[in-house]
Amino acid sequence: MHKFNKKRHDELVDEMISRNMKHKSPLPEIDFFKDFKYGEIDIEANIKELISRCPRCKERFINQ
Repeated sequence: MHKFNKKRHDELVDEMISRNMKHKSPLPEIDFFKDFKYGEIDIEANIKELISRCPRCKERFINQ
């Protein structure tokens, strides 16, 4: 879990308690690198986008 999130959560809990509110929802433990999936890179789509935006890059790809 990121320390920032835990710290902010604890601050909010303290604030709630100081206002006589109840707090029952714990902050879940999250391992960012394990629990979140990374995006995928579509190399072909990226090359098409690059050559559509950059004439010099297009020239380089054509002359390979």
